[in-house]
Amino acid sequence: MANYYAMMLNFAGAPSEFHPKIEAALNPVASDWLRFGNYQYLVASHLSAEQVYVTVKPAIPSGGYIIVVKLNISDRSGWATQMVIDWFNRQDRS
Repeated sequence: MANYYAMMLNFAGAPSEFHPKIEAALNPVASDWLRFGNYQYLVASHLSAEQVYVTVKPAIPSGGYIIVVKLNISDRSGWATQMVIDWFNRQDRS
């Protein structure tokens, strides 16, 4: 079973310049992920939060920050865009 994380980033520069680097770092370690803002990702991975952090950190520009927080996606409430709801629903089925 996967662990679920909220990964929040901030850095100087155009986010679109760094998305490909961040996502290339996530691809080998995440069974699924979703970028739902310029600086926010939902991540499903069998790795620990520390391992996800260590893997993605080199893709973050100098002076930027990253935090990876474990989530309990079975306890959720609120409103989100359809792509976020679809991501959660997909995780419920896995």
